[in-house]
Amino acid sequence: MTTMTTTTAPGRSPLGRIGALLAENTAYVALVLLALVGSTIANFASAGNVSSILYQYSVIGLLAFGQLIVVLTSGIDLAQGSMVALGSVVLGLLVPGAGVGGAAVIAVLMIALFGMISGLLVAFTDLPPFIVTLGMLGIASGLALTLADAKPVIISDSLISDIGSTVVAGIFPIGAVFWIILGVVLSIFLGRHKVGRYFYAIGGTAEGSRISGVPVRFTTVLAYTISGLCAGIAAILYAGNLGIGNPTGGAGYELEAIAAVLIGGASLAGGHGRIGTTAAGVLVLGCISSILDLSGVPQFWQGTIKGIVLLLAVVLGQIKLLRSAR
Repeated sequence: MTTMTTTTAPGRSPLGRIGALLAENTAYVALVLLALVGSTIANFASAGNVSSILYQYSVIGLLAFGQLIVVLTSGIDLAQGSMVALGSVVLGLLVPGAGVGGAAVIAVLMIALFGMISGLLVAFTDLPPFIVTLGMLGIASGLALTLADAKPVIISDSLISDIGSTVVAGIFPIGAVFWIILGVVLSIFLGRHKVGRYFYAIGGTAEGSRISGVPVRFTTVLAYTISGLCAGIAAILYAGNLGIGNPTGGAGYELEAIAAVLIGGASLAGGHGRIGTTAAGVLVLGCISSILDLSGVPQFWQGTIKGIVLLLAVVLGQIKLLRSAR
């Protein structure tokens, strides 16, 4: 699932071309290396463990796709985790009266609306995306706790439990299937649709894009709306996995999504990033967690190791940008 084609200078040596290709696809290389390391650990390559990785990280994967769209515009969405919590609570509260289908549609649209509001504030007030989405994080978190009375909302419906338990082809949880389908759709949208290319354009230079006729404000609002839509879908899968609407859930999910996007080669400066490498970034995080779990590494050390990986990804990304700017 790629959206951009890497080009190299005509005079570059074969070795230079290989180096450039590897630099553009660092996430894929890291994923292959982790798979090789994991293959030396018992049960890592088993169907059950692969399914477990996909089960745990499909929600993060959905958030990462939405986060990538925002990052392409040189923005950031810190509200994703709290949106997952709010969406799961809304779903749980509405299921008894509206049914699973109606409750899911309302929850997803509501979270997409929150994303749209963030986009409107960023586009029309010139407030930094960090401040806008940090404020939206607090609003969504407070609403989730208020609506749920600070308690989990039990969802007693077989269809919800099916979302969490259904596995396709013996290895793909239903959440992973949704993630893959959304990835294909967004990859085509970013690569082949005019509006999709606008995200890259305004991330590169918003003012230059505006002069060129790109609807910068519309594109910015659309980016945050898509992020909200992804968070809404993630909330449904999250609730299906747990069987509850959790008002305190999703904490830190946005940070893992941002990490996956950066590991996938995107730049917080905007204009760079692909769906395929972002998906690889998600799987890199999943493989790291699985390897550490199977190796008996304590949970509190895992955050430290992931933080180191994230810093390395950012440093490599900056080096790549500096080299391309020469």
